[in-house]
Amino acid sequence: MDKSNDGAYLTENLLKYIQEGEKLYSEALELGIAAEQSRLFLPSYGMYVRWFWTSSLQGVAHFLSQRLENDAQKENRKIRNMQKLLNFWLKNTFQSH
Repeated sequence: MDKSNDGAYLTENLLKYIQEGEKLYSEALELGIAAEQSRLFLPSYGMYVRWFWTSSLQGVAHFLSQRLENDAQKENRKIRNMQKLLNFWLKNTFQSH
């Protein structure tokens, strides 16, 4: 059987790759390498990232108004769901912006 077509095999190798990158990243930091340079060891496209925002409501409304236009990137238009949720909780807040 050709292992390169086996999802489990590839997932296992991806996880090993991520672990090795994280190990090298930590070692570089311990050796005093700047975080910006140490991040080069991290496999950017194979890792999930979580973002936490702190912003004013006005700032979020401005962000959404710019990024929800029909010509915005597809990924940004997906933020529409966030606006719908906020509208549910905050009623007419975004309609005034």
